Amino acid sequence: MGTVIITNVLLLLLLQLLLIADASADASCIKSPEDCRNDTASMTTGLSLLAKRVHTERARLLPRNHCSPDGTERNDKQKVAEVGVITHDFPVDVVYTWVAQPTQEQFQNLRQECPHLTGGWQRVRNLGGLKFSLRMLEQNLPWVRKVFLVTDGIMPGWLDTTNTKLHLVQHKDIWPPDRVERELPVHNSQPIEAHLHRITGLSESFIYFNNDRFVGRPLNKSFFFAAEGTPIVHTKPGKKPWHRDSWCSLRAPLSYWGNHMPYVLSVSVIQEMQARWPATFAKISAARCRGDISLNDSPPFLYQWYGLNSNAAVTSHGGVGAWLNNVNLKDAPAWYVQNLAHPPDLVCINDDFDTKDKIKFGEQVAALTKFYQSFSRGKPSKFELQTPVEQLRVSELEIQGEHRLPVLMEATKFG
Repeated sequence: MGTVIITNVLLLLLLQLLLIADASADASCIKSPEDCRNDTASMTTGLSLLAKRVHTERARLLPRNHCSPDGTERNDKQKVAEVGVITHDFPVDVVYTWVAQPTQEQFQNLRQECPHLTGGWQRVRNLGGLKFSLRMLEQNLPWVRKVFLVTDGIMPGWLDTTNTKLHLVQHKDIWPPDRVERELPVHNSQPIEAHLHRITGLSESFIYFNNDRFVGRPLNKSFFFAAEGTPIVHTKPGKKPWHRDSWCSLRAPLSYWGNHMPYVLSVSVIQEMQARWPATFAKISAARCRGDISLNDSPPFLYQWYGLNSNAAVTSHGGVGAWLNNVNLKDAPAWYVQNLAHPPDLVCINDDFDTKDKIKFGEQVAALTKFYQSFSRGKPSKFELQTPVEQLRVSELEIQGEHRLPVLMEATKFG
């Protein structure tokens, strides 16, 4: 206890020095960690660098609901973020996960390994969402430092790998070495999500995008993070992230979905949670097939639940989201028109398109692609190779007997 008090006092004194230095430092001194490491021009600059490196430690001086010995401590007041309140700058990276659409041979192998894939076989399709999402990211979040694309080693053929902002990561790069042989390859995003925090060079604060999600309009960093880089969970008013008082003594964590949008995360909070419930995350890591574990056990949902209960995250009831899914797919034409006229903050388009009729699927994909082009104003991103626009080509994957899954053909490459 005495050590903790002394540590907090020292950190408070450090914070006072940092505030004095920040008040006199020129705003232009905000740099990437790489640049700042080489900058020793003055004590003020050094203190500013230290402020950036320890923004997580500064956040820990805020009230945190860590578990008490009897496991009864709880977050009784759900904190709501104050929009626009960020006390200092810090780097933010974006992480995407993407897996290539399988060939017929790969699809047959997948069906043998994962015969009960949940969510429908259309979950193996790619509909051009990643390319469009990167376009909107570049247009609307220019403050993002790096973009990490996590794949199994195969990437889209259109991707410009010479873009210095893009960093390619393979599953084996983030997997614990002692688990690689028995757990890879995987056909399930949940294990991959459990290891994203292991990406080399990833910033403490990052945003995780599935490739069917995108940013609809320009957003500031404060839309995603509150003071000290605290992650914001966007949710509806009145929804509470806990279910019982003794949340921290549970044998396994619970989950909190929030809104169906990109996830705002913190490396240190993920590490903290995984250290508390190692068995849960070992089980997730070993779930090779989609459906091996519950959707509620998806790591982003667990992280949001833990962050809100421990005060390592805050909620926000602001923001406008749009979601196209199986419920409103029949109204897709009107949905496209509405969101083109009034762009939302964040958007998700699930692949709930036709799984049997090749012609109908082709028509749906053509309408989706037209929406992508109109929304992005037809402007390619710097993540794309400058190649002629290809015509949409629809093919099929044989599932069983006469049942065939219509798919959109795509070119891939190894990286």
